[in-house]
Amino acid sequence: MKKAMAVILTGVVTLGLVGCGSGSESGNKDTAKKTMAETYTISFNQNNGNTVDMPAYQFLGGDLSGMINYEGRLYTDITLELSGDGTYELTSDAYTGSNGERIEVGAGDGIGIVCIVSAEGTYEDNGDGTVTVSAAEHATFKLETDTYSKEIVSNAGLAAVEGEDSGEYDSDDTPGILDWIPETVFTLGENGEIVTYVKAGETEETSEADTAAEEETAIASD
Repeated sequence: MKKAMAVILTGVVTLGLVGCGSGSESGNKDTAKKTMAETYTISFNQNNGNTVDMPAYQFLGGDLSGMINYEGRLYTDITLELSGDGTYELTSDAYTGSNGERIEVGAGDGIGIVCIVSAEGTYEDNGDGTVTVSAAEHATFKLETDTYSKEIVSNAGLAAVEGEDSGEYDSDDTPGILDWIPETVFTLGENGEIVTYVKAGETEETSEADTAAEEETAIASD
């Protein structure tokens, strides 16, 4: 009888340990599903060698890819902050620089510019090194120009309101800003870099084809 009870107790203990192990594994899986808070960046500039294939939108009012290709002093830095709870903050910062320093508005050369969009929304981790961010739910825009940098704004169509080359804007009052930040799929690197991004529903190939078609149309109209 005692031997039988010992066998039964041993079985109960074993089952208990298995149950604990299973619970721990489940807990680990649940934790793994949560995306850690991370910050990813990319800086587009001639010196970085990444301007030829840069996407045709930079979450600004217009496309700076053409200008950045031939103007070495023009930069656009994009930062994507993932909160870990399903919300994101995105910043697109276009500016001019020289010798590693930003050129300030009011400097003697007249090409200083402040052009910053900050946006918020939600995202989903696709589990394959990419995340899909929603179209922005709220955004702000700050623009300051100088004597010659006004031409960047007019040529690239960066103004939030036609004819204005400086100002601060909020999507609550200027909802058109939200159109600058569409639903987008970001490919993210292991070292905190944005590898590339593309509008949701598109591929890099279709995006490049659309850009080429737009350029051909522009040339034909000239």
